Amino acid sequence: MSNMKTSMLEHLDFSYTNNQLIELESIEKQLQFSRFNSKDAYMLGDIIIDLLDGYEEDIVILITREKDQLPIFQYVMDTKTKKNITYANLKRNCVLETGHSSFWKLVNGIVNGSSMEQLFGNKECMPVGGAFPIYVEGNLEATVAISGLHDGLDHELIVNSLSTYLDKKVIEFTGRLF
Repeated sequence: MSNMKTSMLEHLDFSYTNNQLIELESIEKQLQFSRFNSKDAYMLGDIIIDLLDGYEEDIVILITREKDQLPIFQYVMDTKTKKNITYANLKRNCVLETGHSSFWKLVNGIVNGSSMEQLFGNKECMPVGGAFPIYVEGNLEATVAISGLHDGLDHELIVNSLSTYLDKKVIEFTGRLF
């Protein structure tokens, strides 16, 4: 990572607790599926698009079936570009690396004392809000990734959409989204 990026990141105020990490894990457990297929991906994508009305930015949505790494739903709004697909995939890579949301990777790193270089130094992974695992009976079936919102709103939109689709109320994360 360049020195400029490192120094910019060092000025960001990241402060999370182990309890907040546990909150994220609890949310992930609450949002597990009994089944997930291409039709579910389409319906989840539609909910994400519907809920997007409450936000002021355009997004990219990428839902990938992980057993064969096949995108089973993709939506690119008019103002978004290939760069946003790349960002969504970088966030997805965090899920594949950890088995948790890309935001969990950030919070876990901060709670465990990782430096900004350790957190953001991997060019294949973007540990910020925006990618979430879809588990079926304990197996990672798919990932949903969003790019285009800011300040953790990608993560918020995914959690709200999954909660709506599964008709489950989940605990609220008490930390600052990023």
